Amino acid sequence: MLVFEGLDTFADVRLNGETILHSDNMFLPQRVDITRLVKEEKQYVLDIYFDPALLRAREIEKQHPEHKFICFNGESARLAARKAQYHWGWDWGPVLMCAGIWKPIRLEVYSARILDIRTDVSFSTDYKSAIVHVSTETESVGKHKLHVKIAISLDGKRVGETTGIVGRDGKASADLTIKQPSLWMPSGYGSQSLYQVDVTLSSTDELLDEDSRRIGLRKIELVQEPDSHGKSFYFRINGVDVFCGGSVC
Repeated sequence: MLVFEGLDTFADVRLNGETILHSDNMFLPQRVDITRLVKEEKQYVLDIYFDPALLRAREIEKQHPEHKFICFNGESARLAARKAQYHWGWDWGPVLMCAGIWKPIRLEVYSARILDIRTDVSFSTDYKSAIVHVSTETESVGKHKLHVKIAISLDGKRVGETTGIVGRDGKASADLTIKQPSLWMPSGYGSQSLYQVDVTLSSTDELLDEDSRRIGLRKIELVQEPDSHGKSFYFRINGVDVFCGGSVC
């Protein structure tokens, strides 16, 4: 697999002269299976051609007269391109219409890999314990009996660990209970503790892939209850009502 983590923005990618990818979104990573193109050991040439985003966006805008591209400042065509909007000029910044490779490109060779890790957290009513539900999605080539090991640590100290078998659908999940969790709180209300969730994927005793996530244990509630003005609108974090203020300059 050739993995392009970020191409800005309208790009055609060719490997030894053959087009393997058309990209039009700087935010989406792209994965291209090049197995059939790299069957022998030799030198390969990777070319990436970028079109000017300003001109391409204007073309897209013209192609959709039925759509109202409404923006309060700057080039309205910017709304037709999935490119960082501040590149088009902002009320506080210049127009810097860049193009190019803005995130790493890498070659991956694997028999199995971790596609995604998701964590969902629930608490006891007194916040004295937390259950972290970890779900993983994997991908494999061929038939492998895969296992996952899930571990959670805080400041380098392991606080929970479990193992599981990957199902035929490539998914595995587990619940880990944390006693006396160190809660993540907003600035001014406590510390911003972050736990690390490590997932390893293996077949028998062979490590195939590993990935990790950092998470804060917190429960966020938007409180909307009837009051003298109509309805309240404030946030409650881990059972504590917090103040949120802002301003426009």
